[in-house]
Amino acid sequence: MPASLHGPILVDSTGLPRFWVTVWSLYASADLALSTETKKLRYIESLYVFVDSLHGPSYLDDVLGNCDAEKLGSILEAYFASLKNRSKATEAPQKQWQAGLSFVKDVVLLLNNSNTVIGTLTKVETKLLNLDAMYGQLRIQKTRRPDILRSLPSEVASHLYEMLDPDS
Repeated sequence: MPASLHGPILVDSTGLPRFWVTVWSLYASADLALSTETKKLRYIESLYVFVDSLHGPSYLDDVLGNCDAEKLGSILEAYFASLKNRSKATEAPQKQWQAGLSFVKDVVLLLNNSNTVIGTLTKVETKLLNLDAMYGQLRIQKTRRPDILRSLPSEVASHLYEMLDPDS
């Protein structure tokens, strides 16, 4: 087997490979390191598991194959809400969201490039732009930066100078 076909794959509950993530993996993750590819696949697997729990096995692959923008939108909204409502606020849900959204966009683009009917291309392109506009800017949580101390009050500065004075 070629070296590009070796690597992690996602399988469903019956042990069959998940179709669109396998295609995506061959197409989009060819230049990624194995650890990065594995991490992205783990995040995408969480999207598959979420959709499987709601709609049954292979539902996400079916919706992606049909490029049904309304169903993809409702899936993404529900997935975002589930990630947002987790009790523990960490950086992982944001990465899961970004990986899942970029996976959906990549598959829709891949399908868009493989179609030859011009009417279908513009329709799918419009759907993709709508998906990106609606869900591309969503964030699970804002990153918190520590407050930057800009200056010290004069009393504090004079007290520090007194403490740092060797004759003190």
